[in-house]
Amino acid sequence: MVEVVVPGELFCFVYGENCSNLDRLKEISGATVVLQDPCPGESSGKVIISGTPGRIRIAQSLLQAFISF
Repeated sequence: MVEVVVPGELFCFVYGENCSNLDRLKEISGATVVLQDPCPGESSGKVIISGTPGRIRIAQSLLQAFISF
């Protein structure tokens, strides 16, 4: 399992429109992905990725692509 801290202002890119990015991330990687939105007063949330090492790597790469610009 891997936890990735994501700044709150970038969470919209993880979800995508109608959760399309999140759905694609799960479908392409085959990993289990759980989002923990930022709590009130906190500036970042977490993306928790679990699965085989290969699936985790793919999910991490896709996640990075969604939040990098």
